[in-house]
Amino acid sequence: MILFFYLFLACTANAQFKGKVFLDKNKNKLADTGEHGIPNVAVSDGQNVLHTDKEGTFNLPGHSKARFIFITVPSGYKLTDKHYIKVGPTDKPYNFGIVEDLTSVGSSVKMLQITDTETDKYNDWIVNVKNYAKKQGISFIVHTGDICYEKGLNFHANQITSEALGKQIFYCIGNHDLVKGAYGEELFENLFGPVYYSFDAGP
Repeated sequence: MILFFYLFLACTANAQFKGKVFLDKNKNKLADTGEHGIPNVAVSDGQNVLHTDKEGTFNLPGHSKARFIFITVPSGYKLTDKHYIKVGPTDKPYNFGIVEDLTSVGSSVKMLQITDTETDKYNDWIVNVKNYAKKQGISFIVHTGDICYEKGLNFHANQITSEALGKQIFYCIGNHDLVKGAYGEELFENLFGPVYYSFDAGP
């Protein structure tokens, strides 16, 4: 196990993470033939940041502590899957599908913030958030932490999802979410990805 971990770190230290940001026309989360790439999208490994080329492709250098490859959601688009892909020990493509989103086109974008939900039970606020976001033309939802301990984290990861809310939701970490694992953020990262994210708005 120790040898494997060492080899994995050595591989990620010298890895190059290649992938593509593409227009996912059929929303199947796969880069199919004929689905063209999106240029000038910011992509990061947590230390290095670059922009996709004219074909929508990228090649990140990687670093020894890289845990995720993730993108900045460009203005006028939304994701068909997650904004991050966990770094693995094998060579694989890091492809991100996006589709056009009329709610985020223009000089501004509407986001809805929720925070301190601190629950592992299904309550009316979930339906209220979904209905409000739809009625107000919200582009995405941001949960700014205190999801609340192991039970709450697992509940939100399974129930309070982009699919369930009908809008993209991004989670940020709170002090009550540093609960389990080899380091404080480990459980959060396993469920929600990086503890930070970014998005473009306007021109």
